[in-house]
Amino acid sequence: YNFGTVILLQFKDFSRRTWFEYTFPTISCTSYYQRFGSIIQSEAFETAIDFAAIAQCIVVLIQSFPDLAGHEEIVASGMIEGTWEFMEGIFTLIYVLEMSVKIMVLGWDRYTSSLRHVFDGFITVVAFVTTMIVYYPNDFNNPKMIQVVMVLRIFRIVRLFMVMKSFRLFCRTFVGILPSVGKMIVLLFCIMYVFSAIGMHFFGGLVTRDPENVLSYLLKGTEFADNLYWANNFNDLLSGMNVIFNHLVGNNWDAMESGILAVTQTKESRWFFFAFYVVGVILVNNLVISLSIDAFIIELEDKDQDQDAGISNKISFRGKRLIFDANRLTREHDLSGCFEAHLSTEIHSVREKKKILANLFKDRGYNFINLEMCPSPARK
Repeated sequence: YNFGTVILLQFKDFSRRTWFEYTFPTISCTSYYQRFGSIIQSEAFETAIDFAAIAQCIVVLIQSFPDLAGHEEIVASGMIEGTWEFMEGIFTLIYVLEMSVKIMVLGWDRYTSSLRHVFDGFITVVAFVTTMIVYYPNDFNNPKMIQVVMVLRIFRIVRLFMVMKSFRLFCRTFVGILPSVGKMIVLLFCIMYVFSAIGMHFFGGLVTRDPENVLSYLLKGTEFADNLYWANNFNDLLSGMNVIFNHLVGNNWDAMESGILAVTQTKESRWFFFAFYVVGVILVNNLVISLSIDAFIIELEDKDQDQDAGISNKISFRGKRLIFDANRLTREHDLSGCFEAHLSTEIHSVREKKKILANLFKDRGYNFINLEMCPSPARK
C-alpha cells in the first residue's frame, strides 16, 4: 500500500475497562467478580438465555391456544389475561437482568458493538416500558399490550439461527449489498412517486362510493367493485403509491385498472398503466433485482474467499475498526494494550476498508489475536 493509504490510518486507545470497573475498582479486582464475568461471557450463559427464549415461545403458544380454538368461556373468565401478565413479569425480569449484567461486564461500547446484543436490548427495553405502562394505573393500561410485546419478543428466537455459520454469512452478505443497491431502490421509489402524482392529477376523486355522485354507479358490476378494491385509488398520494406498488409486484393490477377504466369511460387510461409497466416493472424493477442478485453473489464470494484465507477467524473487527495489541508490533515502542485502527475515507465501502486494514497489518508481519484475548489496562 502506498503512503497515501497509510496517512489515512487513525488510531484510538481501546480501553476495555468498563464503567463498573472504573467506579468500583476494588470489587472488579476480586476473584469473585472475575469469575462472574467469565460466566456472563460464557457459551453456557448464552445457552441458558436461548432456552428462556424457547420457553417463552412455548408459553405464548399455550396461552394463545384458547383464543385460537374459540374457547370464549376461558377467554371471558380473565384467566388468560392474568397468566399473560404473570408470565410477562417473569420473562421481563429475566431479560432485564441479562441486559444489565452484560452491560456491567462488557461495558456499553462492547455491548452495542454486537448487533445481537442491540436487538435483544431493544426488545427488552420496549417490553420493560410497556410492562410499566400496563401496571401503572393510567388511561393506557391495556393488558392486551402485554400480548403484543410477548409476541414481539418471540423474535429473540432468531438468536438461535445466529449459531449457524451459513445463516450469519447470509445476514452479513445481505447487509453488505445494501449500499450498492440502495441507489437503485431510491430511483425506483422516485419513479413510483412520480407516477402516483400523475395518477392523482388525472384520476383523483373519480373512485367513490358516494351515492350522490354519479361516478359511483359506473363502478357497479366491475371487477374492481366485486373485489372491494375501494382503497386502491388515486384520491391521495398514499393510496396512489399503493396502486403503483400492486402494479409493480403484479398483484391483481388489472382489476384495479378496470375501476379506473370504468370511471374515466375511455380506454386511453390504459396507457398510464402500460407506461408504468414498461418503465417501472420491465426496466427499473428488473434492473434492481438483477443488480441485487449480482451484488449478493459478489459479496458472498468475497466473504467465502476471506474465510478460506482464514482472515475472518484471525482478525477482530469492531464494526469497521480493526482491534490490535500494540505489544505484538514488530518495532520498538512504548505503547501497550489494545488499540483501534480505521481508515478515515469515504471512498471505500466498509468491506473494502476492512480488507485494506487486514492486508496492511498482515503485510507488516503482525500476528493477529482474538478480541477476547486483548489485555485489559492495568488496574490501579
